[in-house]
Amino acid sequence: MLLAAAHVHQAKHVGLRTDEPSRLDRQNRASDFYNIYMVNITPASTPVSEAVVASVAQAREDLRRKHGVRIVESDEVGEGLKYLKSGVYGFTYSPNTLDSGLFPKYSYLNYEIHKLGDASLHIFAVMTPEMKQKIETVTELAEIEFYPEPYNKATEAMMIPFAKLRHPKQPNREDGNKVKSFFQPA
Repeated sequence: MLLAAAHVHQAKHVGLRTDEPSRLDRQNRASDFYNIYMVNITPASTPVSEAVVASVAQAREDLRRKHGVRIVESDEVGEGLKYLKSGVYGFTYSPNTLDSGLFPKYSYLNYEIHKLGDASLHIFAVMTPEMKQKIETVTELAEIEFYPEPYNKATEAMMIPFAKLRHPKQPNREDGNKVKSFFQPA
């Protein structure tokens, strides 16, 4: 907060409004919130192999290249998904809303979101092999669940278009940050 006070002091000297928080202030508050409230996420009861972790990490890198996205820059940090420029990716604990901000720093069990060149949003998700097959083959509205990282039996990575999710729930902090939603195929 000392940094925020310095910004207010500096802003008064140059005649800027000080009643609105700066982007840095918003970023610091969001970071403080995550550091304080998001540390009690239950670890997986079944260990995930290093090979699975490496495979998911490789899939993540491959999808970033395929989508042609870059990490959000300092002037975009905390900006709501719907307001961000296209061609970026970042991390959030709230993948269920277009109002969530993206951050460049990965934190334990947060979600990676890509905003492609066509402005479509995609969530990097890890799920069980059965759930992945369900998503790839379903022909009507279906209930799904996914995680931000390998967790228990969730070992398969894929991107889920945000536009195909219906009523995504808040992540379940007690169960690996799992999100439940409905998936509406094309």
